Amino acid sequence: MDLSGIAVSDEEYNRIKHRQEVYALQLLRKISEKGKESLSKDEREFLEAYSRSNYLN
Repeated sequence: MDLSGIAVSDEEYNRIKHRQEVYALQLLRKISEKGKESLSKDEREFLEAYSRSNYLN
């Protein structure tokens, strides 16, 4: 499943996860260069959801 809860193939799931990882790294680089205040509301919400979906117990 992707973040929306929709069932997808393994191949599509891996593509989605890769795109999300690339985007998350871009946002972290933006924070590093310009500070967290530079993120839009949507970017902050994405990072929060992304970090929750990748949290390991």
